[in-house]
Amino acid sequence: MTPSMIDTQVLSFALATEAPTDPKLVRMQRDSAALVKSLDEVRVSSIVVLELLRGPPTVVTKVRASGILDLLQIEPVDAAVSLLASDILERARERKNTCPRCLNVAGFTPCPKCGQQVSHQQKTHDALIVATASAWQTSRPSIRMTQACSNWAGL
Repeated sequence: MTPSMIDTQVLSFALATEAPTDPKLVRMQRDSAALVKSLDEVRVSSIVVLELLRGPPTVVTKVRASGILDLLQIEPVDAAVSLLASDILERARERKNTCPRCLNVAGFTPCPKCGQQVSHQQKTHDALIVATASAWQTSRPSIRMTQACSNWAGL
């Protein structure tokens, strides 16, 4: 398989630290695990590692015990990635249907379970992950991570 980068959501589902109850989540875990197993290397942004390890202690313990951290090829966030991420955020801010403060899309529906919308900190992380993939993609194909950011106006 062609080398690809994956994002936090795919890696989290592949690790399956918690058993899902929703059939859609069961399918996402199965498909994510199959994708990760099919890759010759698991390449991620350094932000993905941060997101994996910022969870509850029980989840972090399971992630560390899985051995996945030793298998990851981690792409750093450098000056070029940071500048590209800031450009992504600026483009999002300029769109008519986007709040320039929080970057949420007008009319975005909060999560039906918890009511939360995506925070501006999470959008910053997502912009850095997409920028890392874009920088790395100059010579290799990458999974399109903007699909996981459906409430982003700028991606």
